[in-house]
Amino acid sequence: MEIGNIFITKGEKEAALDYFIEAQGLAIGASIFEEINNEINKLLDIK
Repeated sequence: MEIGNIFITKGEKEAALDYFIEAQGLAIGASIFEEINNEINKLLDIK
């Protein structure tokens, strides 16, 4: 994955970092949710 960024001000860099951190959190959250969902499906024997 390539990420290219051009920023003019420090504020823009901080905003981009905030978005990046939030996106990472959402990705991690989705991954955990998927794992939990898979475990529940195994328990319920749903394929």
